[in-house]
Amino acid sequence: MLNKDKTLINICSLFFVLNFSYSLFWSISIPQITNFLLLAECIVFVYFVKIFDKKTAIVIFLAIFFALIILTNPLVAGDARLIWFFHAKRIFWENNYYAQLDGYAPWTHNDYPLLIPSIAASIAKYFGFWNQFLPRVSLIMVLIPVLLLISVLVSEVSLLLIMSSFLLICGDFLLNGYMDAILAIYYSACCLILLKSFNQDQIDRAFFIPFFLLVLNLLFIKNEGLLGGLILTVIYLLRDLKKNNCSSLLLLLPFIIYFFIWKIHLIDSYVSSYIFEEGNLNRFFDRISNIYELTHILFSVSKAIGLKTFLVFTFSLSLILYLDKKLVKEVIYALLFVVIYMFSIVVIYIITPLDLVWHLMTSSGRTFLSVKLCIMVISIYLIFDLSIPKATKNYFKLSK
Repeated sequence: MLNKDKTLINICSLFFVLNFSYSLFWSISIPQITNFLLLAECIVFVYFVKIFDKKTAIVIFLAIFFALIILTNPLVAGDARLIWFFHAKRIFWENNYYAQLDGYAPWTHNDYPLLIPSIAASIAKYFGFWNQFLPRVSLIMVLIPVLLLISVLVSEVSLLLIMSSFLLICGDFLLNGYMDAILAIYYSACCLILLKSFNQDQIDRAFFIPFFLLVLNLLFIKNEGLLGGLILTVIYLLRDLKKNNCSSLLLLLPFIIYFFIWKIHLIDSYVSSYIFEEGNLNRFFDRISNIYELTHILFSVSKAIGLKTFLVFTFSLSLILYLDKKLVKEVIYALLFVVIYMFSIVVIYIITPLDLVWHLMTSSGRTFLSVKLCIMVISIYLIFDLSIPKATKNYFKLSK
């Protein structure tokens, strides 16, 4: 691994630590420290800009592009105003990380974690006022490190295609204040680490800390991040336990941190998720035995993910099989995450206490962004970082 790549990994890891630290210091009632965190992030960003090449230029360009969009467009999306940035506003005005746990406005999902709202509140605190523009810079702050990490994991061509897929697939969800696209990009980075580090111990060690920090931040982005983080951790542990590598048990630490910073306070305040209510088991069996509802769920899932996504993935996997069947092993762990996560979300829809048709109509497109994006990112990596290099290598061997 190049020294420049190691430096970039250290920079993105530092960004992840700083981003998480907003939640940490707000939770222990020392929000004043967040002013220094903002200053530290600016210094790290300046240092990152100095490491200028084609890959970093793409990330810098996207960050500037995102900033221009955010600073020239007010916050208008429904859930963004009524949930995420409403929670941020409460933290800002009440100077309390746990302000939403008082039972006020339960329809704003008071059980949702607060990584991005705490960063947004810190930005408002620094400037001394709240508006619909500046706090949304928090979205860019959580995107920069994961985009930077992805730039280290893939080739230049793959990076351009992956960043393009982020813009095309996620669209407005990248910056409108919803968390689904950010969650999807974090999952994509985790999948790339699973792909990149397969049977490569040196690379595996280099990316263990970023993977650890990705999981830690995932837990505090959105409730689905807890589900995805758990699946990713189990897959990583199963893979490493086969190598008798017990150091990966450190991946359990983010869940302990999550419990003491957030979950224990939800329990103490009797705040729970609307999904986990009485009658879940009855609803599960009722819906899987109802052909109409089950068909509607499956149709919504297939529509949300899209036929084109499956065709691209089928093509990339077929190409790998044609070139070298052994390469298929490299995609197993990443694909396992996508499949388990997709079926887990389907189960959540099956047991939802909300009106099923309404729930699917209003959320399936966002919820399955993660599945769609991960499949696309895996496909791009398979084609441009595995298949084409392999085909080129075979060609030169034959020509000799």
